[in-house]
Amino acid sequence: MGQTFESVAPATGEVLGSFPRSTAADVDRAVAKAKAAFEDWRLVPAPERGNILFRFAELLRTHKDELTDLMTREMGKVKAEAGGEVDDARGRPEDDGDRAVRHPRRYGLRPPPKRRRTTPRRSSSAVRTMATRESGSSVQSTGTSCTRRPARCAKTRSSVSKNQV
Repeated sequence: MGQTFESVAPATGEVLGSFPRSTAADVDRAVAKAKAAFEDWRLVPAPERGNILFRFAELLRTHKDELTDLMTREMGKVKAEAGGEVDDARGRPEDDGDRAVRHPRRYGLRPPPKRRRTTPRRSSSAVRTMATRESGSSVQSTGTSCTRRPARCAKTRSSVSKNQV
């Protein structure tokens, strides 16, 4: 058997248990097993994964008092704080499970649907301005693009010209 370490209660100094120390090889094996498990897990339909997360959250709820006591002994946390952390830990799988069950297409095996472009397109005048800045040209753009309302742009251009003079 390899090296071990002891878990000690910070408040009393009581030894709570002795546990094996992990080596780099142990970590590598655990990572390899997690990667292999992921390959199976990702093929499970989203609603089923959601239900598994709900069961995990229910286990946290059922064993909250035990987990709170353990955290208080091992970490020296106040019971209220430890209980709050168990509640926080329970919230994440509930939220993720809810999303997986309610939106299986988004979180399931199929890729999400293509979305429309959400970033605004630059007007041609903004592109011209950027191009002239990058090229070092002394030509300046008026900053107006008259693709939608040419009459309004003409008014703006004429008022800008009068104000610049």
